[in-house]
Amino acid sequence: MKRWFAAMLGSLLSLQGAIVHPSHAALYHSIPAPLPAMTQKGFYATAVPWRKDLSFAKRFHIVEFGGFEDIADANRSGFEKIVAYEWMAGFYTDEENDFVRYAKAHPHKLLSSKPTKEKDFFYDMCDEELVNKRVDYLARRVHELGIDGIFFDWANSKFLEEKTFTNLRKSFHHRHPKTTYAACLKEFLRKLKERNILVITNQAYRDPELLAYVDYDMCESYMSGVEEMHKRAKIDNLFTHIPYTYYQPLEEVFEYFAYFHKLQKRYGFKNMIYMNYLAPKLLTTPHGYTATKPVEGIYYNYVLAKLGGFAQYSEVPFDHALEQDPIYFYDLGEPVGAMQKVDDLYLRFFTKGFVLLAPHLHSERYIAVEAPKSLYDLKEHCRLEKVGKSITIHLAPVYDEITGRFEPIAKVFLYED
Repeated sequence: MKRWFAAMLGSLLSLQGAIVHPSHAALYHSIPAPLPAMTQKGFYATAVPWRKDLSFAKRFHIVEFGGFEDIADANRSGFEKIVAYEWMAGFYTDEENDFVRYAKAHPHKLLSSKPTKEKDFFYDMCDEELVNKRVDYLARRVHELGIDGIFFDWANSKFLEEKTFTNLRKSFHHRHPKTTYAACLKEFLRKLKERNILVITNQAYRDPELLAYVDYDMCESYMSGVEEMHKRAKIDNLFTHIPYTYYQPLEEVFEYFAYFHKLQKRYGFKNMIYMNYLAPKLLTTPHGYTATKPVEGIYYNYVLAKLGGFAQYSEVPFDHALEQDPIYFYDLGEPVGAMQKVDDLYLRFFTKGFVLLAPHLHSERYIAVEAPKSLYDLKEHCRLEKVGKSITIHLAPVYDEITGRFEPIAKVFLYED
């Protein structure tokens, strides 16, 4: 077994470069086969408390599970690690908990004693007493609930630069002319880490010094997101604006890959989590549309994250049941080299399989890949057999009539024993 693994690894290492070449249908040998046994837990997922079935989320290492009160009211058996949602910057007027009551009773510790038009208050995160009481409160709630940590939304200082918050910015600079809001956020996170709390932030990288006290940072919609058309239609008996998925330009995605790796090396945080959003795949019915799982989008985001070496999860806000896919539960092993581009394809090889992205596929295509043994095509649920030294892969275009475009095609292949 060890000799076979060493030979396979050596073979793959020697293939960095011209590993893919054109093929044709006659060399494509596929055999339908059931999904293999799942080999790992997924890494990170959201599990909103109103989901009826939480069994899918229990297959992940870390799950963001709503606020403290949501967690207190939920059945949490079977989960490995849970983090609570917390807004870093402030709270809404209708929120009620021990710390919010303290903040409301001491309005001079907020950036404004009156709520904004959106009915929210913002903490003065450079008020030492407020910060210490907040750290004590959060650590106590984490301990009481027996959870592992906190996901902080809006975890940077950049909101103060927005025109909407001019008065808050002036208030902060008047009180603290010799420091920055980001410096105080960093101190807040440092104190939380001293309490052994798992810290996940949303876009802390915008104030990079915060990453020194963060386990994982997150970016949203940096691969895909959801927008709505002006057109309305009936989708599964709901009359609504038609949602569609947009994809970020690959050049921008790869630029962020390089930047995030640079930040990882400098600050030592564990990884960036890409949180992406997808619209459902809409199928025409006599009375409108029915929403189905957006398989192509789920694979696209997963493969793109694998190409860069990042964590990733895709939500389908229209119906969270449609985001459930087994793709997260197969171990590809350790990377064998970095992402590589061959013509218009992107690939990355691992010790237990590889991923492939064809971002601009408009016609049917067959390519051959040298591989040590047969492959399992995770999306198509089939085994691909060798012919000579190579295995031929079939790439089929997918045209979306709703958006009038071809979808990017992503594939995941597992080496079979």
